[in-house]
Amino acid sequence: MTYNRTKQHRRSLRLKGYDYTQTGAYFVTLYTHNRACLFGAVLDGKVQLNDAGEMVEHWWFELKQKFATVETNEFVIMPNHCHGIVIIGDGLVGADLCVGPVPEGAHTGAPLRPRLSTVIQWFKTMTTNHYIRSVKTGAWPRFMDDYGNATTTSTSSATKDH
Repeated sequence: MTYNRTKQHRRSLRLKGYDYTQTGAYFVTLYTHNRACLFGAVLDGKVQLNDAGEMVEHWWFELKQKFATVETNEFVIMPNHCHGIVIIGDGLVGADLCVGPVPEGAHTGAPLRPRLSTVIQWFKTMTTNHYIRSVKTGAWPRFMDDYGNATTTSTSSATKDH
C-alpha cells in the first residue's frame, strides 16, 4: 500500500516545541477506531459501560501504579471515546524503583518523569491487548481493522480468524 499524504496525513494537535515531559496537567481525549461504540451505550441519558468500558476504566486507574509520578484526575468514558486528565509530577525527588547496576540494554522500568506520549502509549497498549484477548476468547465483538476488513459488531455473530 502506497502512502497518500492527502488521505493519510493527520494534523498534529501538539504544540510545536513544547516539552511534554514538563510537570503539569494534560487533558486527553482518546477515540476508538472508526469511532465504533465499543465501551457501552447511552440509555436514559446516562452512559452504561459494558465489560470493555469497565476494562478501559481499570487501565486508566492503573496509570498511577505504572508511573510513580503520574496521577489521574477526572475521567469520563463515552461509548466511543474517553476524556481524562493526566497529571505528570516532578520525578526528580525520591528514589528510583530500580536499585543496583543494570546490564547494558536491559529494561529499567518506567522513567521517573515520563513523556505524556509514553503514558498514553502504555494505556493504549494495555487496553488494546486486553480487548484483543477478549475477542479471541469470544467474549467481545470484533471491530474494523486498519485495512478495511469487515468484522462483526455483535457478540452473537463473532467469528474467529483461521
